[in-house]
Amino acid sequence: MAALATGGVLGLIVTGISGGMGVALTLRSGKTRSHAWRIFGAVCVIVLPLCIIAVYQYPYAPVSPGSDYDVATKNLFLQALGYCASPGIAALGAGMATWLAPRKP
Repeated sequence: MAALATGGVLGLIVTGISGGMGVALTLRSGKTRSHAWRIFGAVCVIVLPLCIIAVYQYPYAPVSPGSDYDVATKNLFLQALGYCASPGIAALGAGMATWLAPRKP
């Protein structure tokens, strides 16, 4: 349970930092580019499910019942980290995608 909580907390820290950077990039590019927030939202809607699917499909080490608790703990840590970091990673990618928006006239 501690591995799950630790992975979740670290993932939330990653989400806070990278999500904040993504929003800051969008705020900055929103001043000079049109439709920055629409692009940010659209890219988040596309990238977030892809991040979650990537965490789900990652080939974790197999665990046999009744043993391999260290491997199971590592798998839980990685899953919690991945799921909790996914929104921030999506926001950072969306913030970088706003650089591709056309400039305001």
